[in-house]
Amino acid sequence: MARTGTTIWLVLGIGAALLLIVALIYGPDLYRKGESIVAPIMELSKSDQALNDLDAELPFTEPADGVVDEARLMTFLEIRRQLLQPYAKYREVENRIERKQQGDFEAAGEVLAVMTEVFDAQIDVLRQHGMSVAEFRWFEFAVYDNWLEEVEQTELSGAALEYASEVREMARGDMDFIDQLQRSHGSSAALAAMRDRLSARLEQIDRPSTPVVEGVPPENGELFWAHRETIAELRLDEYNTVHTRLRQGTSAGVNVTIDSSATDVDTGEDIHSQTD
Repeated sequence: MARTGTTIWLVLGIGAALLLIVALIYGPDLYRKGESIVAPIMELSKSDQALNDLDAELPFTEPADGVVDEARLMTFLEIRRQLLQPYAKYREVENRIERKQQGDFEAAGEVLAVMTEVFDAQIDVLRQHGMSVAEFRWFEFAVYDNWLEEVEQTELSGAALEYASEVREMARGDMDFIDQLQRSHGSSAALAAMRDRLSARLEQIDRPSTPVVEGVPPENGELFWAHRETIAELRLDEYNTVHTRLRQGTSAGVNVTIDSSATDVDTGEDIHSQTD
């Protein structure tokens, strides 16, 4: 029998309702296939709840003056660094499924399973460093939303930081070359003047003036500026699908579309599908 395209949203906590819909629309064969995703959905739901429960385990109170402690900032950045591997694994699975245009229950189960791994990794890393989700979000807002976005508008980070790093390496290389020339052929006023200019350039790159961002305590601005390259490196925007859970407290759903050109499951033929 012919069937029109149907979009199935796999969201936390709706495994039973999903199977009921599948049974009504596609019949018992696909229902049995759909059962394979119930366990991953339930595991993801448990991980999601455990992430919420972490705030009760590690209560956090925002500092009244809004000033960031440097040791906690470094802990926050280390947490982000440790999350890079599980985040990258999720994106690898997501990209592979997208390339294959795979949108069946097996694909959905795989995505749910790796998302659960990410949630569990978030919990483990936060607990390991004694940081609650609330404290993590406070740092996220203070460092990235309040400070980095404003600083980037002045082109003092991002691509500019990368450019500054390249200039720094070139200047150091030129200084090394001048030192080598002076050792081999003796010093000269021209070489000494050139080296002084390079040295001044390096100092300007390494110690630029700290930008002032409205609403950010000066102590925070100086601290963030001192660690600006690491902060920019660990922005994690490219992993927003799974990082949003920590950043904003929302859980991403998995959208699976069953292709309308699929044949009847009762014929035993494959059902073609795609991910949105």
